Amino acid sequence: MPEKLEHLENSSVEPPQDDGESSTARRREPLTRERILRAALQVMDAEGLEAVTMRRLGRELGVEAMSLYNHVADKEAILEGILEVVMDDFEFPEETGDWEADVRAGARAWRRLMTAHPTVIALFAESKHPASSPERLRPMEWAFEILG
Repeated sequence: MPEKLEHLENSSVEPPQDDGESSTARRREPLTRERILRAALQVMDAEGLEAVTMRRLGRELGVEAMSLYNHVADKEAILEGILEVVMDDFEFPEETGDWEADVRAGARAWRRLMTAHPTVIALFAESKHPASSPERLRPMEWAFEILG
């Protein structure tokens, strides 16, 4: 028998170990709008705004790009959604009652947010829609309340 075949004949392939989990338990996390937007924010932070494409997000999430359209209308909806996610992450400082100290604390919180997501400022500048979601309005309302 040729050496190559003899080698194959003598080798054994072990069956996968049954770890007690069914294949359904190992399924990937369901695709949601929130998951898509978080992935888009990660891609944008790591690679820049130009890297946020439907195909790139599909690869990042382990799905076909067309699957994303079940949860978001288009790329513009993803970009607007990134703004919601970022503003939802805004950490409101404790109010002290001293409006000047509160404004300074708010400015520092805003700076931390912009430092964590430096590309997002371009999204704010280029946004075609006014802020209308609660996530995007909450930090502005907080600032107006302090200044009011």
